[in-house]
Amino acid sequence: MKAEAGNETEKLSGKRTAAVPVLVALAAVTVFASCAGAIISPRRGGAQDASKSAPTDADRAFIRHALESGNTEIHLGQLAGQKAASGDVKEFAQKMIDDHEALNAQIQPAGQRLGIQPTDEISSEGSRQEDRLKGLSGSRFDDAYIRVMVQDHREDLQAFRVEAAQGHDAAVKEAAKHGGDLLSQHLRMIYQIAQAHHVPVDAPPAEAQSR
Repeated sequence: MKAEAGNETEKLSGKRTAAVPVLVALAAVTVFASCAGAIISPRRGGAQDASKSAPTDADRAFIRHALESGNTEIHLGQLAGQKAASGDVKEFAQKMIDDHEALNAQIQPAGQRLGIQPTDEISSEGSRQEDRLKGLSGSRFDDAYIRVMVQDHREDLQAFRVEAAQGHDAAVKEAAKHGGDLLSQHLRMIYQIAQAHHVPVDAPPAEAQSR
């Protein structure tokens, strides 16, 4: 009987001893899986973050639009410098030349990084506006130029604000934010000139109202 009991004890002891490596192995697998998850998760998150900040076709389209619009304001400003009859219109036109040359210079590096080369081209609408203004003179030119500036700056301000809020490329978003602030300032100025010249225009957006 004692021999049989001894054999049973040895069997149970052997089972317990055999179970230890299995438990150790299971624990090692669990630890490895946890570590692997911790390592993989940040990489996935990093990839998602990178995709959010990667430039998109919309960013590139904005850069092209911004540069062409800036060139349009420069061209029309130069024309107004030659043909405007009023001093305040001439001063505004010169500010358009100076400010939009500086703004384009700021935007161009962000565009080149996205494969967009600097250009002197103006928009197709800008070409039509230029052709119409060339046929005017005196106060008729001034009034038409004022209306064009109101229209252009309203549209461009909206485009810059949308890019600043929804763009993906950080450098383009920053350029859009700065440009939007500048356009808002221009819009306030041209509305004041329109009022002084009694030129009927649409009501200004909230951020362009006089402060």
